Amino acid sequence: MALVTVRETKTAVVDWTELALAVERRVMAKLQRDLANWEDDLSMREMFIADAADGMAVCVLLEQGKWREAESKIWHMDTAARDYVWEFIEAELGVDELEFIRQQNG
Repeated sequence: MALVTVRETKTAVVDWTELALAVERRVMAKLQRDLANWEDDLSMREMFIADAADGMAVCVLLEQGKWREAESKIWHMDTAARDYVWEFIEAELGVDELEFIRQQNG
């Protein structure tokens, strides 16, 4: 048994504003593509707008550095929107970094 144990502590420092803006750009680009593909279907357009609004709500929480609230909002979204917003965050942060942030803020 060692008398001294050395532990390294890692901390993730996230620029929440930059993350929020990057995800917001992706949400808005997806919304524009979706609306262009469904020009004559109001119910589909309504759904895409609602999904984008949920995505924007996540972006606002991210900008405020409220990771736990953002993650909770994501898990309470419709499945398709939840998946694409999560994928956008993963794409911006990286899968390993995202998992580390989840552990650090969980």
